Amino acid sequence: PGEGPFPNPATVGEILTRFLDISGLPKPEVLESLAGSCPDQDQRNLLLGMASRATGHALYDGFMVKQKRGLIEVLDECPSLQLTMSKLVEVCPRLQPRYYSISSAGLTSPDQLHVTCTVVREKQYGGRVFEGVCSTYISKLEVGRERERERGGGMVRRQTVETHRKADCHVAYHSVTNPSNWGLIRHNPSIWGLFVALIVERIRQVGDNVRCFTRTTGFKLPLMPSIPVILIGAGAGIAPLRGMMQHLDGVRRQRRRIGQNMLVFGCRRRDEDFLYEDEILGHTRDGTLSHLLTAFSREGSEKHYVQDEIRAKATEFLTVLNMGASVYVCGAGDMAAEVRRAIVQVLMKHVGASEEKATRFVDTMRKQGRYMQDVW
Repeated sequence: PGEGPFPNPATVGEILTRFLDISGLPKPEVLESLAGSCPDQDQRNLLLGMASRATGHALYDGFMVKQKRGLIEVLDECPSLQLTMSKLVEVCPRLQPRYYSISSAGLTSPDQLHVTCTVVREKQYGGRVFEGVCSTYISKLEVGRERERERGGGMVRRQTVETHRKADCHVAYHSVTNPSNWGLIRHNPSIWGLFVALIVERIRQVGDNVRCFTRTTGFKLPLMPSIPVILIGAGAGIAPLRGMMQHLDGVRRQRRRIGQNMLVFGCRRRDEDFLYEDEILGHTRDGTLSHLLTAFSREGSEKHYVQDEIRAKATEFLTVLNMGASVYVCGAGDMAAEVRRAIVQVLMKHVGASEEKATRFVDTMRKQGRYMQDVW
């Protein structure tokens, strides 16, 4: 009677790998619920202490949040905990999709989705290593192997997965040979600006389907390719900007006019994490990019970030901006805030605008859809 939380039938393995977020952070009320199944007094007090609304915040923050402990680590710390399968299903949060900007263009790769992400591996107290659920999943996909699959329900019939690594970033290209039957991998090349959501499965076999879906986003190029764009990103923030550059390159190859386009890219070192370096330099040679500004924060005696490069190359930056360019910023929230501050400072110093007027100018661009951010 009623609809269950999982497809029926489902094995315990499927439930643990596809539906429950066993590595996610348990909420205090979950710890309180688990305490009743913990016969060891000290271990029970630990759980109740972290769940206490009066005094538990600091303990919970220090023991769980900062050390990125999930339910598995709770079981390690409280070995007397008697956790039944029904209790696990009751308290464990459901595994949520992880959203990534697509780093390819439907115009140039109509049967592929490219994903660029940072593989999260952080050493914690005691030598334990915290691994990001989805980024680790992507990093362990098999490379360059192909196998026929005959599955019903609109599943992809054949899939090739290729992976390329540079520093701690990972790029996975997921392609299918039957674009008329997307199933779990859907990319409409007539719509620019998509997010792909990977639904993580911890069991990986060559030829298996990558479970994902797409959704639209407002972070997309102007309708007219002749309008200049300024693309600003750092690290894996290059992802959607790469897709935009590929799209503009495809338009150029169709002998249609494109604008004076600029990329401002930052990373730690050129030889370590300049993602898509050859591809980007190719865009500068063929005219897809008219301007390339780079900031390698760990190569000089002082750290140099994208916002510093904008200030250092203010005249070149303003030349493109004054052509009516649209600005796209992708990366960490702190970086995006510093980029916005740098643009305001450039307007103040080189145009003579007051801080209020420069800020209002950027705000107007945002309201007009000419200043967009994709930040985390």
